[in-house]
Amino acid sequence: MKEIKQKDLLGCGVACTAAVLNISYQEALSLFREGKVKVAETGFYCRDIVEALRSAGLNYEYKHIKGVQKMEMHSRGTIVFLRKSNKYPAGHFLSRSENGWMDPWLNYPHKDIQAGFRISLPEEPIYVIFPVS
Repeated sequence: MKEIKQKDLLGCGVACTAAVLNISYQEALSLFREGKVKVAETGFYCRDIVEALRSAGLNYEYKHIKGVQKMEMHSRGTIVFLRKSNKYPAGHFLSRSENGWMDPWLNYPHKDIQAGFRISLPEEPIYVIFPVS
């Protein structure tokens, strides 16, 4: 998985989808229903990401973290959502790779957005989006 930086303020879910699919941010954005509107106004929910991944031919589901085993959360291709907080006012999506957690805005809140990998999550996730066999 390569690092993909988000190109919009609310585009972390798009960037994580792009990373999982190994496509560009713009290609991933086109998979989302009303993507250009949501990326500018409301952001995305887990169900939006699942729908985009399914439209690309992957079978994914999402769950609240309480009902998920830790192993599922750390599987390659998993995407997690961090709850809204002081650090992440809109929440934040990160995707799991062989290199750790791909963060599409590693240097948040700096305007010069940079993506990169983290060894551990910066905060506790509340949802996980995971591949289903």
